[in-house]
Parts: sequence; C-alpha cells; structure tokens
Amino acid sequence: MRAAWTRVRRYGGAHPQLLDGVVSWLVVAGVVLAARYDYASHGRVFGLPGVLLTAAAILPVTLRRRAPVTVFLLCLAGSLASVLAGYWDALNNFGPLLALYTVAVQRSRRVSLTAAALATVVEAAGTASAHLGPLWLLAVLAALLSATTWAVGDIRRILTERNARLEVLTRELERDREARARRAVTEERMRIATELHDVLAHHMSVIAVQAGLAGYVLESDPPTAAGALRAVNDTSRQVLDELRRLFVLLRIGSDPVVPAGDSSPAFSLDRIEVLAERVRALGIPVELVVDGVVRPLPDSVALCVYRIVQESLTNVVKHAGGAGARVRLAYGDTVFVARITDEGRKRGVPAESGGHGLIGMRERARLYGGTLTAGPRERGGFEVVLTLPISSAGGTDNH
Repeated sequence: MRAAWTRVRRYGGAHPQLLDGVVSWLVVAGVVLAARYDYASHGRVFGLPGVLLTAAAILPVTLRRRAPVTVFLLCLAGSLASVLAGYWDALNNFGPLLALYTVAVQRSRRVSLTAAALATVVEAAGTASAHLGPLWLLAVLAALLSATTWAVGDIRRILTERNARLEVLTRELERDREARARRAVTEERMRIATELHDVLAHHMSVIAVQAGLAGYVLESDPPTAAGALRAVNDTSRQVLDELRRLFVLLRIGSDPVVPAGDSSPAFSLDRIEVLAERVRALGIPVELVVDGVVRPLPDSVALCVYRIVQESLTNVVKHAGGAGARVRLAYGDTVFVARITDEGRKRGVPAESGGHGLIGMRERARLYGGTLTAGPRERGGFEVVLTLPISSAGGTDNH
C-alpha cells in the first residue's frame, strides 16, 4: 500500500496539472453525491443547475498553478452564484479555498491578502443572503476560514523562497569550493614544479662536473672517464624523467606561487628522521619504522615522500590532540609504501581549507604514478597511505 501511494505521489509530482484535474473532478462527483442526501438539506434541492454551478466553482482548479488569480476569481464567482441560487455554501468551498491557497503560495503577500479579504467578504455576503445564521457569526467563520487558508499558503511560500535561496547559496558555495580546490591544485603543482626545477639544477650540475672530469682524464685515465660518462648517462635519464614531469605541470598555465619551505634536493628520506625529531620536540611521540631493503630513490621521489610525510605529521600536530604517530616506510620489490598513522580520536579529513592539503598530497602521488588514500581508522585516529611504483634499482616506473 505504501509503495503504491509513493508511486502515485511521484506521478502526481511529475504531472501536477493532471493531478489537479483528477482531484477536482472527484470533488465535483463527491459534492453531487453528497447533495442527494441530508448533507444538502439546508438548501435548495440539488439538480442540473446545482451540478453546473458546482462545476463552475471547482473545475477551474485544474489550472490553478498556471493562473492562480484568475482561477481564484472564477471559483469565487461560481461559489457565490451557487449560494445566491439557494444552495448550501459548504458544498462549493473547496475550489475558492484551494485557489486562495495557490495565490498565497505563488503571488506576493499584498496580492494574497487582497484575495483573502475578497474571499471573506464574498463568503460572508453569500451566506448572509442565504440566512444561515447571525451575520457576525458568519463573518467571523468566513474570516477564520480564509485566514487559515491564507496562512498555510503564505508559510508554504516563505519556505519555498527560503529553499530557493538556500539552493542558490549552495550552488555558489559549491562553485567557490571547486574554484578553491582548483586553485589549491594549481598552487601545489607550481610548488612541485619549483622543487623539480631545483632538482634539475642539481642534476645538471652533476652532469657538468662529470662531463668535465671525463674530458680531463679521457686519455690519461680511461676507466675513470668511462665511469664519469656512465654517471652522465644515468643522470641524464633522470633529468629527462624530471623534465617530462615538469612539462606536465607547466601545461596548466598558472601564475607562479611562492613555495612553502625549503625545496632543496637535500630534503630526502634521510631527513624524515629529522622531521620526526621536530615533532617529538613538540611533545608528540613519533615512531619511525623502516621495512625492506633500503635503497636510494631519485631525489624528486624522495622529496615527494618527504612532503607527504611532512603534511601528514603537521595534521597530527593540529588534529590528533597530542596522540602519538607512527611513520612506516616499506621498500618492496616494485612499490614503496609510506604509511602515517596516529592514535587520536576519530575525525574527518584533517586538511585545511576544505581538504586542500589532501588534494596537494594526492597531486604529488599522481605525478609519480602512485596513489594516496586517507581516512579515519576504525579504532580511532587517522591514516595516510602513499604507494609509489619503483624499480629494483630504486627509480620510479612511470616513464
């Protein structure tokens, strides 16, 4: 039964005019049937004129959503004519009241109050002409009925307007959130690009030194020259990888931003212990665990890991309430995993500015072909997991 009613409501919401038409015809039929019994014994015998007047007072409701004021006037005129013809006024109140409700919902308060006053006057005058009771009592009843109908419609109008304003505000906030998110991604990309620039400068310095050494000892010490050339070859490949990533970042075309913190290639995985010491100095215990066979990673990859660990530990300081943290670095055969967890209370995403810190971390991971997941732990606290593909030689595999 409930499912059927739900389907009817859904269909009626999709076809409101059809629903109004069906309801109005059902009401007309109900009035005609009721008029054949004692319900209408207060007035004139109900015949064909009564049916026509009832239809005139009720059927215009079908178009109430399109022309509420016109429908209200038609229904009010039909109801008044029915009363003046000697029929009981209670038979045809449905049309004018529903139309008045629609006017209160769709039109301004000045228009709806005018309609309510008109309905009160016409209803009171009509019932008074039928001598159905004291004039003052009829006027009070008519005013009470019209006022109640108007109040319900006016409240619905206020709620509708408020909901519309909230929807507009929600859309504006959503657009603003998306704009801020895009801006955060752009700023993070430019920060990464700046860091890659420093990494590239370091590599180019190595290439220049090794190439100069090879040229200097090429005839006197061929093995040393060969080793220097191999170093130039390896470093050149790394430079090509970093340039490829840098070109991807620079495609976004954004104004440069000032990077936060030191972007020197000296920030490698070895510095994570220094970072942990800084956090411990704040009174927050940090455990650093390394699994697997430790091997060097490219400078930019190490810097990516460092930045993500740095951001995660910063969030621990801000949001974990002094709880301890653990940083686990796992070297696998094909992947490197950094897992940062804390034991604080359960909470949502701890990044600032609507999750932009998390956006930046994900952007870094994506740049190196990796993934980053973050979320609350079932037993409390928060966990960030960075996974990067690596080769057995320590380089990344996302060429």
